[in-house]
Amino acid sequence: YGDILKEKITIPLQLDNTYLSESPKPKEDEAFSYFHDGGWVLKEEVDPSLLLGAGAIVSTPSDVCKFINALFSHKVISETSLSLMTTLKGADYMGMGIAGGPIHNGQAIIFGHSGTIDMFRATFLYDPSDKVCITYCLNGIVDEGPDDNMNNYMLDKLLSIYEGN
Repeated sequence: YGDILKEKITIPLQLDNTYLSESPKPKEDEAFSYFHDGGWVLKEEVDPSLLLGAGAIVSTPSDVCKFINALFSHKVISETSLSLMTTLKGADYMGMGIAGGPIHNGQAIIFGHSGTIDMFRATFLYDPSDKVCITYCLNGIVDEGPDDNMNNYMLDKLLSIYEGN
């Protein structure tokens, strides 16, 4: 998987800070995962061999945006495949590996995807009409309850800022 990721994605797109993690111990320049329980506590890392593409890819917000811009410019998949991927269905606006939703009073659609592993949280938003990509990565959170989802909170704030509310 890591070799295919390099060959098809990271090398052609020059994503120099994106790779498949191969060790449960972060490298010197990688972030550790923390949760807050009266103070910041280091979270034990999950072995990335259990996660592969569902949580073992290490990247930076800049590389994520480079990837998303390449994806929407048909440098990763064809225009037909991107169209299939971004065809949103149902009340939750789900596509194939991507979600979307109306912005600017329903005048445009913004796409995005969120991920969670350990205490890491990551999300990207992409507005194809403006070619704007917003990405954030977190490596520590305060304990989340069922009604306190950090990704949803961050998405709401980012969308509010982006829409000028």
